[in-house]
Amino acid sequence: MSDTQLVYSYSSNPEPLTANTNDATINLIGTGKATIESLTLTLPAGQTQDALTPSPEAVKVTPPKGWTTSSRGYQQSEKKKYDITLSPDGGDTIDVSKDVKFVLHPVATSVKDGTCTVTITEKSTKGTGSWDLQIRKGPAGFAVEYFGLKESVVEFNGTATLQWKIKGATSYEIIWYPDTTEPALTQQLDGSSTSFDLTGLTSATSPVILIAYAKDGNQGTFSHQMATVVLVKGGKVVSGEFIATGAVEVIRKDSVDQDPFSRQVTISETNKEYTFTATTDGLFCAQPTTDNAKPQSPQVTFRIPREKNSAQSDAEFTLPYQIPMTIPLRKGATLIARRAMNLASGAAAFKYCWFPLGVASTLTIDPTP
Repeated sequence: MSDTQLVYSYSSNPEPLTANTNDATINLIGTGKATIESLTLTLPAGQTQDALTPSPEAVKVTPPKGWTTSSRGYQQSEKKKYDITLSPDGGDTIDVSKDVKFVLHPVATSVKDGTCTVTITEKSTKGTGSWDLQIRKGPAGFAVEYFGLKESVVEFNGTATLQWKIKGATSYEIIWYPDTTEPALTQQLDGSSTSFDLTGLTSATSPVILIAYAKDGNQGTFSHQMATVVLVKGGKVVSGEFIATGAVEVIRKDSVDQDPFSRQVTISETNKEYTFTATTDGLFCAQPTTDNAKPQSPQVTFRIPREKNSAQSDAEFTLPYQIPMTIPLRKGATLIARRAMNLASGAAAFKYCWFPLGVASTLTIDPTP
């Protein structure tokens, strides 16, 4: 990563992206404000672990309104890097003030799993910069077919059953918090497991994390993490103090003792993002709300920016429709919430709670213009 004006991230379908897939979709997303002259996507070509696809010329790019594909082709005769240049449609520049998404489909991924680098070269009125997206490809055949809870709401000290169906996993690790004031419990399971009973749940919101492991193509280990949360009736509420520097929080009428998700954020069309910063280790638990238009698709995505010089891409999560999720945050970590790209109009809203781990903490929330 370097001096680009926009911040870039990606999502994929399937998630996680895997090797030897013929019909994958990759969404490249730019966030921020800038006047852009062109963007060039450089796709590493070939069948190696550091290549994205052996056939980049077959990848179609669907740009947002106002953009067009102006040129594409291999950089050199050895055909290891393939450039796709996107330019304003009908002008020299285009003003970006909200998220821009470029959809790459179909992507036939390389036969070897591993991490590849897609470079985005950005030309703006402030100069030229580049951003390296580290895109991970899991082992061929690895696929998450189902992950969820049999019971999403249980009685105090009750039991919830976590269920999953994952192809290609060789083992699992479960991390869960029956009581968020106590250390997490862990359980190792073999690859044939498809469920696990979470017992003794006493916190109003009990997070659970499932890590699926598989063998990668280099005799190493691939891992994929998923998280959800169990609601416990009459459970203990342990929450840090919240500070909002803008009018972003609405305390709902429900008692905190009855509903731990007592705080709600609404992201309007004019104010696209909110930034959360944790002052200690903790768990950010979010739950979608359908108080407004009741959409049948996700409203909100969360992004954890990496350090500027990090080789890793930003971590991005989509809050599923009607399903809560939990995101572990380290002290000082930043979490950016924004309207989902597929939400055509209207405000996006979600409820949330914050569970500090070990010590009292504060979650600071800043609106981003």
